[in-house]
Amino acid sequence: MSATNYPPNGLMVGTGEYTTGYVGSSGSQSQSDKKIGVVALTLFDLQTEHRGKKVGQLKMAGTNGKRFPAIRTHLENKIANVYKDISVKFESFPADDVERDTEAYLAALDTLKPGDFITVFTPDDTHYDIAVAALKKKVHVLLTKPPVKTLAEHHELIRLSRENNVLVMVEYHKRFDPAYADARHRVRNFGDFNFVDTYMSQPKFQLDTFRAWAGKSSDISYYLNSHHIDIHCWIMEGRGRPVRVVAMASNGIATGEPYKLDPNTEDTISLLVQWENIPSGNLGTATYTASWATPKTDVHTQQKMYYLGQKGEVSVDQAHRGYIAASDEGGFANVNPFYMKYSPDHLGRFNGQNGYGYQSIAAFVEAVGRLNKGEATLDEFDGHLATGRATITVTAILEAGRRSLDDGGRAIRIKYDDDDKFLPKSLEYVCKDSPAYALNDRMLCYHSLSGALVPEFIHRSITNLAPPSLQFQRITLSLPATHTAIMLNSIGTSRSTSNRIRSQSRSRRMHNTRSAPTGDTPPGDEPGCIGRKQGSSTSSSSGDEESPPGKAVVLPHLGANSYRPDYHQQQELLLLAVETTNVFRGWLSGSGPTSPIVNVVQLPKKIRYTDFQLSDGGHRILTVPNAGGNSVWSEVLSFEVLTGLYGLRLQRTEMELQYMWHGCKITDYSVSISCGNNTSISLGVSVTRAMKFRGTFTREDAESLLVKKLGGVNSSTRHVLQSNGWNKQILHIWAQHKYIAVELMEAYEELSEEIKSNTLIVISVSDSGIIYNKAK
Repeated sequence: MSATNYPPNGLMVGTGEYTTGYVGSSGSQSQSDKKIGVVALTLFDLQTEHRGKKVGQLKMAGTNGKRFPAIRTHLENKIANVYKDISVKFESFPADDVERDTEAYLAALDTLKPGDFITVFTPDDTHYDIAVAALKKKVHVLLTKPPVKTLAEHHELIRLSRENNVLVMVEYHKRFDPAYADARHRVRNFGDFNFVDTYMSQPKFQLDTFRAWAGKSSDISYYLNSHHIDIHCWIMEGRGRPVRVVAMASNGIATGEPYKLDPNTEDTISLLVQWENIPSGNLGTATYTASWATPKTDVHTQQKMYYLGQKGEVSVDQAHRGYIAASDEGGFANVNPFYMKYSPDHLGRFNGQNGYGYQSIAAFVEAVGRLNKGEATLDEFDGHLATGRATITVTAILEAGRRSLDDGGRAIRIKYDDDDKFLPKSLEYVCKDSPAYALNDRMLCYHSLSGALVPEFIHRSITNLAPPSLQFQRITLSLPATHTAIMLNSIGTSRSTSNRIRSQSRSRRMHNTRSAPTGDTPPGDEPGCIGRKQGSSTSSSSGDEESPPGKAVVLPHLGANSYRPDYHQQQELLLLAVETTNVFRGWLSGSGPTSPIVNVVQLPKKIRYTDFQLSDGGHRILTVPNAGGNSVWSEVLSFEVLTGLYGLRLQRTEMELQYMWHGCKITDYSVSISCGNNTSISLGVSVTRAMKFRGTFTREDAESLLVKKLGGVNSSTRHVLQSNGWNKQILHIWAQHKYIAVELMEAYEELSEEIKSNTLIVISVSDSGIIYNKAK
């Protein structure tokens, strides 16, 4: 980092209570113990001459510019007019006449230069996007707790921090509380960890402050448990690691009168965590509890920790420091001046530099200055500051707790990196009577059948097929007595597949199957015949090439034609069921992108809209109002194809899904998939069409479509309300010709891992006008 960038300029992202002390929809002073804020006051003080001018120009970004005049007045009255020699000037984003701009921070970031810093005190699910944008600009980042909500996101922040040589730090200010800091030093001399119990609360009147996000985008465990979990992880640094998490919750207060928060809002959350001492292997137990359902008491927040080690114990009551005050205005209260001291010194200057709320921010600014001057390296701060690397275990515990709650209190195991026994790598859920499978996003069980591990959604229908030696082939998709003549041919995945498609397209070879059509299936529409009559050399009506060799799958529900697969086709069906679901299973259980799945879907040429016999889910998508556009049938058939392959169940249609704010990128529908033991996981599905009515669909067209759609997918995943949400999506692309599928697959290979994220791409090749026409 350039040594010339000193003092660094700062951008405060977020304008609420912790930054300014200004809260409420219309705006008012906070009634908590942060009446004039923490972040802005600290940075204003660090700007002053008598503090060494450690901070340059300051900026502030929010979402509602019309609040800034009142915020300036509030800061002027409560800070500038109270303390001597302090300025509260800052540049604001968006402009004062802009009522809503959720990406104003991006414009503010554009005014910074490498080596500057930002502070992020915004709703939990917005931290990641803001931090990533800053890190890519080589800007240092201070995040409020929790820094992010998932282990995968935390790993990415660490990677970007190292890649750009900038600091990521979490404002876990309890590390600077002298009681907790001293306790940490003492208990590390008590031998192996045995038991810890922590509790932290907020009074329920503050539920109004949290109304916009409580129970929607985050919970009380992320918000408050994170503090004590960090202290415990800090104590155990290099000496132990959490291995299993179970969570339980209470409810009824936040969702009742007079608060009426989101129905999914928990009042109190408790995490039970098993720890492993290293190197002894002895086990310890931790309980972390957080609540925002307490009455108003003598303290704003109850905060307690009890720690038991092999050779001693420690109790910390952070809320009661032996300092009691009473007044007509405030009543009886236990006061904690060690957090933020707002009374001025004898010169009239701000005198709260010893408060641990102030010190955590000042330590970040000091570290930024040293890095910019070349006086320190990132590694030097991991040992004593709450850096990204030093706090990743906290995120692992918090995410595991959330997943445990979402899965009815199931135990979640934390797995570790092979090369670093203290670095959390992924989460897993251990099913009863079956092996464990690592999952990054949701927990999924697999059942064992004849020595093979089989997903529950394939396991649901078992048919006795000869010969008996093909035991694994007994697994099949649900097949009713009659089937439509809609065929799906497996092409496969990866770059080699696109080369094979291209080669087979050029050779124009005929694909012969062992089908035995019956009933009224029209000639040329037999299963296995893609675009031409079997044995014919006539091109398809679209002029597209023949289908490459593959195994045929008959999808139920979709048409009036009857078809009964013979024995050989049933075997092919079973093989493809195992083949395609292995790819699907691998994606569900993985932490990153996987190669696209490509298939060919043939609809009978003469089929009409009225011919379709839709599933209940397909009928809902067709009849429930959507957000507009002309692609309703592509969405209907997308659902029918995916549910036929993977047994997905429709959860919500496009307009039934809810997001954090109006104007977010949205998803076409959400589905659930059974994973046994009465549990399921949710997935989003976005549908698009790759076509070009004039000219040739080029690699540039493919790249543009993928970047746009994957960007929208990632955005909708981040912004969907938790009660509606998912952690992974399928991007289902209808390709009008097979060469388009080739271009899409090869363009996909060139995309960054960031844009691919953990989205599964399914490309279905079909030239049916039903998919591409403006049908009603």
